[in-house]
Amino acid sequence: MQVASVVSGLFFKEKITAAVNRIGVNTFCENVAEVEAAQPNIILVDLEHPHAHLVLQEYGKAVIAFGPHLRSDLLAIAKEFGAKVYPRSVFFGELDKLLHQHL
Repeated sequence: MQVASVVSGLFFKEKITAAVNRIGVNTFCENVAEVEAAQPNIILVDLEHPHAHLVLQEYGKAVIAFGPHLRSDLLAIAKEFGAKVYPRSVFFGELDKLLHQHL
């Protein structure tokens, strides 16, 4: 499985790398062009990443998005684009399960 991750922060990258490496290959991307080049099956998006909105516009339904639970505005926007959306704590608590659901 090929996963593209659009995330900010080393902590997020380490957790995602550990989870994805159990089932496939992850590529960290900074923009839509890099996501496209990765040809992912799943796209993980940190809703606080500067290019999150652009990735959602392009890939909405292929995205699993996460953000702070206090930013309901970001979570709502991601849902409007058809992404599967989770508060950050749920996303990282259930990341293995979420990835396996999309195998």
